Amino acid sequence: GDSEYSNDCNWLKGSELPSSEILLKQVHLISTERVNLDPSNFELSWGDLSQETADPFKRAYAQQLLVSLSSNYYDLDKVQYKGVKHIDAKISPEPNTQISKAWLDTVSESVKWIYSVVDPSVPLQLFVDRLSLEYKKGSSLLNIESSSFSNCLEQARNNYKFVIAKRSDDYRKELKEIYSDIKTVTDKYMAKSAALTSEFLKSL
Repeated sequence: GDSEYSNDCNWLKGSELPSSEILLKQVHLISTERVNLDPSNFELSWGDLSQETADPFKRAYAQQLLVSLSSNYYDLDKVQYKGVKHIDAKISPEPNTQISKAWLDTVSESVKWIYSVVDPSVPLQLFVDRLSLEYKKGSSLLNIESSSFSNCLEQARNNYKFVIAKRSDDYRKELKEIYSDIKTVTDKYMAKSAALTSEFLKSL
C-alpha cells in the first residue's frame, strides 16, 4: 500500500539511530560469537516490507534494535535488560512471530529517543522499567505488540520530564546554597578588610 512506500526518500537523510560506539557504552556484548551492534546498517526505511522476502531483513533489524535497548547480550536466547526489575529475555523468533512496519517504527523511535540525550542510562532504565510490566517470562520480545512498546515510550518520556525537572530543581537549590556560602564568606572578608583598614588608619 501507499504507507509502505511513504518513506521511500528517508534513505537520503541518513540514519538518526545511535552509532555502534555510543551503543557500546551502555550495552555489554558477552558473547562467544562475533557480534556487530550497529542498527543503522540494518535500518529498513524504504521498500515494500510486507513481502515475505523482507522477513529475514525485518528480523535482523528488530534484533539489532532490541539489543540496543539491553544491558548485556549473551546470545539470541539470553539478553538482559536492567530496570528496577531486571528482565532475562530472548529475542529469537517463535513460529507465530510477525514483525510489522509499525513495530519496527515504534521500537526504532524508542532507541532514537533514548540515545538522543547526553546520558542515555536514565531514559533507558525508565523504558525498561515499563517494559518489565509488558514482558511475559519465557516469551520472545519479538512477540510484544507495537502498542506495548508505544506505551513504554510514552511513559518513559513522561517520567523523564519529571526526573529532569527534579534534577533541575535540586541543581537550583544547590546553586542557591553555594551562592549563599560565597556571599557569607565575601561579607566576612569585607567586614574584616574594613576593620583592618580602620585599625590601620587609626594607627597613622
